[in-house]
Amino acid sequence: MPARQAVFTISRGVPFLPTLAEALLSGRLVGPVADDPLALASVTIYLPTRRAARALGAILAERLGRDAPGQATLLPRMVPLGEADEAELDLAAEPLLEENADPLSIPMPPLERRLILARLVQAWARTVDRTLLPLDAEVPFLVPSSPADAVGLAGDLERLMDALTVEGLPWSEIGAAVEAEYSRYFGLTLDFVKIAAENWPKLLAERGLADPVARARGLVLAEERRLSRGATPDPVIVAGSLGSVPATARLIAAVAKLPHGAVVLPGLDLDLDAAGWDGIDTGEGFSRVIAHGHPQAVLHRLLGPENLNLDRAEVVALGEPDPGQAARAALLSQALRPADTTDAWAALDPAERDTVARLGLEGLALAEAADEREEALVAALALREGLDAAPPEPRLKRPAPKPDPALFPRSLSVTEIETLVRDPYSIFARHVLGLDPLDPLAAAPGVATRGSLVHDVFAEFASRHPKDLPPDSAERLLNFAVNAFGDIEAEYPNLYAEWWPRYERMASAYLDWETQRRPGLTRVYPEVSGRWAIPMGRETFTLRARADRIELRPDGTACIVDYKTGTPPSGKMIFSGFSPQLTLEAAMLMHGAFADLPAVKTTPDLLYVHASGGRKPFVPIPVKPPRGEERGVEAIVAEHAARLRGLVARFMTGEAAYTARPYPQYASKYGAYDHLARVLEWSLAGDEGGE
Repeated sequence: MPARQAVFTISRGVPFLPTLAEALLSGRLVGPVADDPLALASVTIYLPTRRAARALGAILAERLGRDAPGQATLLPRMVPLGEADEAELDLAAEPLLEENADPLSIPMPPLERRLILARLVQAWARTVDRTLLPLDAEVPFLVPSSPADAVGLAGDLERLMDALTVEGLPWSEIGAAVEAEYSRYFGLTLDFVKIAAENWPKLLAERGLADPVARARGLVLAEERRLSRGATPDPVIVAGSLGSVPATARLIAAVAKLPHGAVVLPGLDLDLDAAGWDGIDTGEGFSRVIAHGHPQAVLHRLLGPENLNLDRAEVVALGEPDPGQAARAALLSQALRPADTTDAWAALDPAERDTVARLGLEGLALAEAADEREEALVAALALREGLDAAPPEPRLKRPAPKPDPALFPRSLSVTEIETLVRDPYSIFARHVLGLDPLDPLAAAPGVATRGSLVHDVFAEFASRHPKDLPPDSAERLLNFAVNAFGDIEAEYPNLYAEWWPRYERMASAYLDWETQRRPGLTRVYPEVSGRWAIPMGRETFTLRARADRIELRPDGTACIVDYKTGTPPSGKMIFSGFSPQLTLEAAMLMHGAFADLPAVKTTPDLLYVHASGGRKPFVPIPVKPPRGEERGVEAIVAEHAARLRGLVARFMTGEAAYTARPYPQYASKYGAYDHLARVLEWSLAGDEGGE
């Protein structure tokens, strides 16, 4: 027996999540955590699904509120392992990726993945020798004759790819699955499945994207490696997972070895005798995925030498089933015992057997259905009745702290004002708590670096030539770019191979744009900083900005330009006040807030330039009212300036709270402080309207 029990199971017939919550709060799993408000927050719990995370959070909140009313306690961090490609696991494990994974390699969207594979399937179909068709009825082979067929076959190919990826098998296994067959029809099958083996990795590399299943597996394995190194002193629990996915099984084994780790298995059969347990065949190799012959086969393998390496007798049961539940579990254990061990039925005590059968079958109803449709309707009605009888779950609330108003910062940038509108909690974390996000260790440059390089090149060119363009503009711009991209070329040649062609496409369009624009300008001011001191009663609030480019015209009017290598905000986002960067910079320019620039009397034009370097490499997008909007740019600039004063005043007087993501549909997908705000827990509980 180990010195500290690390592997548990919640008995069959006992409610899993309430029992898990009880074991956690009682200290049985990872020691005392309920009495210290911060101890529980240090716990990480891996659960199978989002629903399980939501339900456990609600149960814990209800228990803590009942046992310690009025006491503030942070809930554990809960991560849904079964949805490893979702943001929850991304945020939990991505900084742990080894091998310097490229942060640009985001998961390929499911629809894009299916359509790309469909195009590959169509290309394969055009190469098929039609003389082999039609095939015999016994040969289940399909060549797509329409785009719909291709999409369907692409789904089959996806499932094959995902099965291999989940098992960690190399792509060559696709071909190995049929290479042993010498039929010409299996030759066609081999060509079909090689679509993935030969083309898919290349396509992902060209797009700078990751296969979603492979990335999810990699994230779980990265967390497993971190835990295996003993990188955390905090309690870690994995609960409810069978370990059917090999990567998850490795994570479970790593958690069990931690000083404060605990594994809670669902429904391990402790009733089955040793002969029956040993008779469970988990299969070997690929058959381990497709041929589980017993409901306990996955848990049998998880306890085996490749994973937990633990005798079943060492697993401690949590929860006390009532006699009826215990009898039903024992009845199922005997009914499902391995076929070659059923001779043990003859050795059962007749009286005990009858008692187990009577108690185990009590309350069960038999419904005979005429067909599968009727069977499904009966099951749906039973589920509906069960759901209607379930009490509503308590909801977790998003944080909305209201600290001393004196702690509100007296100076913010225009981009921070946008954050204050969309996610005040981030301003609270950074400026009130003084918490700065840590950069990931040894991370390769990402999209932000590429954007900075583009800004630097255009700013350098404009600062050297603020009035007239030189005759050798292309050569000068090229020199600036070569210098700017030099470090990337030397240290990250793969990134350079992607970024430099993008830059070249946008540079050509940029020079054309400059050539057309400069005759109407007196001067260009790139990367110009500004500070606008706004009186707020007895105090002053200072708004800061650094405009990408401000253009002055001979008639005294101006235009503010902002380069976006990503997607610029829409007119709707700007006019609704959720993207006020340029409108606030316009107000600053009208108040003479930019160094070395005069105050302009009329509202400046506002221009975003989408500098992506893609198919449309350099696209100017003037800010204008969206369809149906009666207000013009002049009105919205004045309105945003007035709303800024009101927003700042509410925080400076303590009226406003620093609410986490009050408008989830307008918040960033991933926030630097989402883990601190427990966004996952309360959004899973349904408190985020955008879910």
